Amino acid sequence: MTFETLVASAEMEQATETRALGDAFVAGLDAATAEALTAILTGDVGLREYTPNHLRGLRGRDKVVAHLRGERATFPDWRATRLSVVGDAERVAVEYRAQYTAEGRYLEEMRSAFLQVRDGRVHTIDAYRAAPIPSAHRDAYIAPANLTDEEIGRLFEEWQNAWDIRDSLPLTVDAWRSIHGGWGGSGDAHPGSNGIADFYWPAEVADAKIREAIDHFRQRGVGFTWLVSPFDEPKDLAERLERHGLILAGDTVGMARVGLTPTDIAINPAIEIEAIGGDDEAAIEAQLQIYAQCFNWTAQQLHERRPDFLEAYRDPKRHAIERGYLARLDGRPVGTATLIHRVGLAYMGGAAVLPEARGHKVYATLLAHRLADADARGYHIAAIQAAPMSRPIVAKYGFKPYTRRRIYGWMPEPDLAVIKSLVPQE
Repeated sequence: MTFETLVASAEMEQATETRALGDAFVAGLDAATAEALTAILTGDVGLREYTPNHLRGLRGRDKVVAHLRGERATFPDWRATRLSVVGDAERVAVEYRAQYTAEGRYLEEMRSAFLQVRDGRVHTIDAYRAAPIPSAHRDAYIAPANLTDEEIGRLFEEWQNAWDIRDSLPLTVDAWRSIHGGWGGSGDAHPGSNGIADFYWPAEVADAKIREAIDHFRQRGVGFTWLVSPFDEPKDLAERLERHGLILAGDTVGMARVGLTPTDIAINPAIEIEAIGGDDEAAIEAQLQIYAQCFNWTAQQLHERRPDFLEAYRDPKRHAIERGYLARLDGRPVGTATLIHRVGLAYMGGAAVLPEARGHKVYATLLAHRLADADARGYHIAAIQAAPMSRPIVAKYGFKPYTRRRIYGWMPEPDLAVIKSLVPQE
């Protein structure tokens, strides 16, 4: 072995140890014990913490440890999740997510820390914190079966923030989010292609913020939808939107079923259910065509969503969370649905059945199949955002209403038929 090889091997070993120190740093933050943090910091460790509002400087292990542990005292459910870590023998960069409940809202901050290493311990910490945004329980969390009705309702609120931009960055994405809400979309003119949700502003500034949001889309010449939930502020948001010219398209009801063994659902054994694979472009296209027909997609919407569907199915991490199904009757695709595992719920999403196939228990068979799959994965609660046509159906299968959100539409030149089509009635 050459001298250069020995040096490279030693540097790699040191870098590995340093990256392990980065993991230990986040683990120490999550544990929030003095012992876990003291073990990895030098006695004269220094901290420079940069936030959107201030710069904080501290020196000395006792003061730094007390500061790093302070959030756990302020927010008892505070937790840190390591996202990535890189480094060499002298310096390591770690990226992590902090989540906590504040004033009844579950929030998150994206954070990073650059750690200077001396004698195998952290000597200097340069920490950077982004502003908080609404969050959701992710990772391996599964909601228990004994939640109260209010707690289940709160999970529906979290669902609105369940999309994790770190898991997927769709090809057509153009999104913005803050503690006060967010918007996103593809920029297509159709109002169903762009949306606003999670509005959270004091009453005295709400109308000005509504005007700003409308102006954002007016300047681009595109329409949008506005989702109004019971958790939005101010509480009279819907009435304010109507005064600003938005049109009510309809509503969806957040419904949930506790206990997922589907023995109470009569299925059609003649219907074949297949899980859509990431490389099965024909099945993915069949799903898209069913969605386009049942949800009134325009040709432009179908065209712009196709690449995102293909990319999502080919992404192993996302495919493990979101699974698509195709229902065939006499070999012909007649229905489709998805099963999404997020915020501890088994979410029954995107169900659609072609009009000519209704009355053959296609929906019931898709539902039973998804419930069985979720049950096998250990989930206890299934959820759905039910449009008017779905509510009486899922109510028969044990789903109870927990929350409702109204869907408003806006277009530069209002078209009532287009806006009403955002919430299919049949």
